[in-house]
Amino acid sequence: MKTSPSSTTPWRTYLNAQIEDQLMTTALGDCTGLKILDMGGGSGLHARKAVDAGAEVVDVVDISPSALHVGQELEGQLDREDKIRWHIGDATKPFDHLPLEKAGYDVVIAN
Repeated sequence: MKTSPSSTTPWRTYLNAQIEDQLMTTALGDCTGLKILDMGGGSGLHARKAVDAGAEVVDVVDISPSALHVGQELEGQLDREDKIRWHIGDATKPFDHLPLEKAGYDVVIAN
């Protein structure tokens, strides 16, 4: 019996999300005190994970204002300090106009 793609898609999506979550957790490790740039960070899924792992600050840059807005709303519900900063920007262009860390970052995440 052949299964249709629609019947397996939710399960595959769930598995992919679980694998990505585990890979990101492993890749980030202990972020205590680190400054992180999340390019193409959208709603900040990885940024929140970095903050949870101890990051001092995470700058999220994404081209989609609506994705950033969703992230800001989610972060606002968590009621914690402004550890995530949100910036509209195109990763294919210079970030000169953005108020990013002048001294650079300890980790850069690119999606």
